[in-house]
Amino acid sequence: MKPYRSLVKVIFLFFLVAIVLMPLRGGYVRILTWTGLPLSSLVGFVIYYLILFFLLRKSYQQLSPEQILICGIIGVSILNLPLHIIYFYDTLVSLPEYIIHILGMGLGYIAYKLRNKYAQILFTIFTLLLGYLLSIECYQYWFSIKFLL
Repeated sequence: MKPYRSLVKVIFLFFLVAIVLMPLRGGYVRILTWTGLPLSSLVGFVIYYLILFFLLRKSYQQLSPEQILICGIIGVSILNLPLHIIYFYDTLVSLPEYIIHILGMGLGYIAYKLRNKYAQILFTIFTLLLGYLLSIECYQYWFSIKFLL
């Protein structure tokens, strides 16, 4: 198989995940007391982290880890980035969600680069805690800052 097909498959996978996560933003799904953008941020953070980590562990032979990371970022950005650029102030409330999703992929890449299994486990625990804090606890502060603008 040609390498560009592998690139397109990785981009399409992350694009598909972005589409699947969209209903979570609307607030129609509730888990415990979490709903809407904070829930979508947390679920997306974890899913993107895990998908990228396992794709890198599977190690496509034709693609480097950096190419897989870039393809993942492109896949997520296909929908989000144009909307955030064109309607910047209108989509400012969901900007942290996009950033948290990209951060999840970046941290998944860093976890892959760690060669010690215990370091990977410890890093993953730290990463999940960070994802929770950014998605759930810090989102209320973003809402208050956004409405001041």
